[in-house]
Amino acid sequence: MKSLEDLYSSIKDPLDDDKTIDRIIKEFIKKDFQTDKLRDAIQEEHDSDSDQPESDAEEKYRQWRMDMYLFHKKMIDKWKERVLSLSEEEIEHLKEKKKINEDFIKLKKCLEQSTPAETEQSIYSRIAKEIGGDALDANRWYQWQGGYKHIKSRNMSGRREDPIQIKHRLFMNVGGSDTFKIVGDFIERCEALEIPYYLKYAEIRKIARSDKIVIFSDDDHIMQYIGICKELKEAHPEVKFGKAPILTGKITEWLGFGSEPMKVNEGKRTTDERESYTSIRCKAIGEALSEVYNDLVEAGFSDEEIKQKGQMFLAGAYHDPKLAIDTVRAHIRDNCEKYGIDRNAFFLEDGFRQVVSVDDVLALLEIYSRMTRSDTERGEGNSEIIP
Repeated sequence: MKSLEDLYSSIKDPLDDDKTIDRIIKEFIKKDFQTDKLRDAIQEEHDSDSDQPESDAEEKYRQWRMDMYLFHKKMIDKWKERVLSLSEEEIEHLKEKKKINEDFIKLKKCLEQSTPAETEQSIYSRIAKEIGGDALDANRWYQWQGGYKHIKSRNMSGRREDPIQIKHRLFMNVGGSDTFKIVGDFIERCEALEIPYYLKYAEIRKIARSDKIVIFSDDDHIMQYIGICKELKEAHPEVKFGKAPILTGKITEWLGFGSEPMKVNEGKRTTDERESYTSIRCKAIGEALSEVYNDLVEAGFSDEEIKQKGQMFLAGAYHDPKLAIDTVRAHIRDNCEKYGIDRNAFFLEDGFRQVVSVDDVLALLEIYSRMTRSDTERGEGNSEIIP
């Protein structure tokens, strides 16, 4: 796989799968045609055993707590070591580059006072008293956000790295104690290759969601991350990799893909606000389902009649289950542009396929330059090229 276009072409579009549309319709009916409840229903991991009773639940919980503790200890020890290894010259350089501020310097001094026996929580409490909770959260090895723990190599490196310019997301469905195993191994493999990383994971032992681990990527490293994920699957045959989230593009059944979403207001994408990948797609889906539902109501169908049709609730109007699915699919695609989604690739933001290479840009500039020189030789126009 040599380019992003090769990657996009190889990914399965979730809307091309009739089973995906079928499930969307089912959830819409179950939620009494309320689109605001659609997101949580779609995100649920329906093939999960997370809600099943366990005969050894107490022992598994103890093991999970121990695995979490060991993972945390390993990460905080790494983070402390790297922050404390910063020299005075590096500190000054990072301050000049505005990568750190006075809060970070105070945090470093607090870490200098810590002992190997001090607990993680005690360290955080001391730092928070000195610089405040917000500053602690911005600088420590992880951040909590939306029920997920976020880990960035930028923070793990002692703020030596630049932020990753997020363009893509990878999704893996690995839970329980296996989460720490896979997240930890992913980080180690990135560090061995000396590449940056940014990921989030759900630190809850049992959670019925299929987006338990999300990896954020720029254009430069997405292929390496995909390769690492495939290595992890091969290296850990004992780990259960569940199905990837239903609305993601499928690199494999267990590895989902999506381009990084940005908020769209009045059809225009903003550059400074991000939005949940699933949320923005549920908006397009919800609007489409509402349109189809309203068409049925106008055609004289009652809510009860629609519900009685079950998963193929459009079949009553069209007398053709396949046409029912195709109709919903068409309505969703028609709403994509409004929400900044590529209508032909539901896992992409609109416009992501319009990638122009450096060679193409240089070729166009050369053509423009020749045209400008020709105009000047004929005494026409201005020879200045405005960048």
